[in-house]
Amino acid sequence: HGYHGVDWLPSWADLSYRGWHKCRKFSHLFLSYPKSIQSPSEHWCTNINPTAFCSDFMEVISQPYKPRVLSCWGHSETRPGNRIPNMADGTRLWKIRPSEITFSQDSIGKKFTDGNSLDDTLEKLLSGDCKVEEIEKIKITWHAHPEKSPGIARWWTYTGNRRLSLYQTLEEKGHLQYIVAEWVNAPVPEWRMTTERPGDRPFVRR
Repeated sequence: HGYHGVDWLPSWADLSYRGWHKCRKFSHLFLSYPKSIQSPSEHWCTNINPTAFCSDFMEVISQPYKPRVLSCWGHSETRPGNRIPNMADGTRLWKIRPSEITFSQDSIGKKFTDGNSLDDTLEKLLSGDCKVEEIEKIKITWHAHPEKSPGIARWWTYTGNRRLSLYQTLEEKGHLQYIVAEWVNAPVPEWRMTTERPGDRPFVRR
């Protein structure tokens, strides 16, 4: 039921000029329509209610009793992950696999500032006593680095190397697919960029 590209939308979508112009801003568009447009009580073939279908979809144009135009809101062609629609407070969030984020530090402490150890926190996450959503979001930033990653931009941890270590372990064990991180529009400070080689896991200081 989906059409990739606004040029493939059929004419019977019956969009206004303003509607078509709005659609052009999205890279992926989908149509959702009832089995019988004359019967608005029928179920839609694509339900955009996040609890019932997929939180990655948003409604581009609202047309009562007409086909709905949906979009995958965040898929990026230039960097891993998906951008989440702007928050009211201006915070920029990014949905991403932990494995797609590079550690900015070559070592991490064995405990968090609240005294909980990495091992204990991992056990709580695996058992369900603690959820990833309950932990403060890590901050990530997108840029190249003249020494560590010359000419190749990548996602780096701006803060949260210990948390990322846990999330990557959870992903490797099949307990986690994505996290939501806060996107910071600033490079990692040089004093914090201690990793020797992108892709290396930091060692845990004892």
